[in-house]
Amino acid sequence: MKIHFNIIRTTILSLGLSLLMFFKVNAQVGIGTSSPEASAKLDVTSATKGFLLPRVTYDQRITMTTTTGLQVYCTNCGLGTLGELQIYNGTSWVNAAGAAASGLASLTYTQRNALEPSAAASGLSVWCSDCNSGAGETSVFDGTQWRTTAGALANMAPPFGGTAICDGTRPTVVKDVTHTYNGVTYTWMDRNLGASRAASVYNDYLAYGCSYQWGRGNDGHASINWTSSSSGVAANGVTTILSSTTSPGNALYINAGTDGSVSWMTTAPNPETRWQGGVNALNNPCPAGYRIPTSAEFNAMINNIYNVGTNATSWSNATTKLPVAGNRLNGGSLLNMNNMGIYHTISGNFSTASNSAGSSSYIYKNISLSVRCIKN
Repeated sequence: MKIHFNIIRTTILSLGLSLLMFFKVNAQVGIGTSSPEASAKLDVTSATKGFLLPRVTYDQRITMTTTTGLQVYCTNCGLGTLGELQIYNGTSWVNAAGAAASGLASLTYTQRNALEPSAAASGLSVWCSDCNSGAGETSVFDGTQWRTTAGALANMAPPFGGTAICDGTRPTVVKDVTHTYNGVTYTWMDRNLGASRAASVYNDYLAYGCSYQWGRGNDGHASINWTSSSSGVAANGVTTILSSTTSPGNALYINAGTDGSVSWMTTAPNPETRWQGGVNALNNPCPAGYRIPTSAEFNAMINNIYNVGTNATSWSNATTKLPVAGNRLNGGSLLNMNNMGIYHTISGNFSTASNSAGSSSYIYKNISLSVRCIKN
């Protein structure tokens, strides 16, 4: 009996191993299906989920050991876009259309900055085609700002990094910063309208941005070409002809005289509608979901910046950096750069310096000032 039992056990084990080898060699695998396609070794079926290929950077892809048919998704490859499906055909990498695979993503300055903050992870590298005075350079995102491969702050698009354009053709990158004052949390843009980046120091001219006449929109009058912390040239000229409408229809600074409170319009709206009414305000120059702040909101920011004491250390520790871009006055001259920042609100203005701040209920409607937008 013992011998008979061993024979049966041996026969069963042999049959099991044979079946296992048969299925290992011949069986198809179905994921999400009990009836995989006969022509497929692996059949993944789902109506709600996709198949995720290995995701690699360009630098990782070029060091891979390749074999014909190898597929990856290159996260920072592309031309004008970010990310590309790539296949090795036995000779070279191609994209899904069969054309040569893209290398490091080639983006314009505007396309690169548009990746902030949602699509730009720390360590992401791209080729900025019109940075570095048009020569192009590799830009690496450090989680806060774009830098060169050497670690310096990335060079901006031509003609130079201080170009602040506010005519609707180059929207300001939107990145939020928050601060809490008296138990209330405020969300601001981290940079002035038109600025290339958030300020690194109080007189960072790449962070100066545009200079707006109160109540005007993004019609180009606010655009400035900054060349240093203490110098710049307005992108457009000056006119003494007042506007008869709330939208002047030109990019000129409107000189209404030496009285800064005088409107650039022949007759101001009554009641005043410019910049009033939140995100839907007339001529609101801020990005969607943002608006010109009230005096109370700006006052809360000022107190947050200088609540450590009236010194430059307070400024550097603040989450909201306000550079000293000065103002544009009367004949269109740029004044007070590198000395004072003056910011519009819907009902007054605030002045800032490296180590102090002040406020006024006086509305400079004729004089151009900096704008910092708050989230609605």
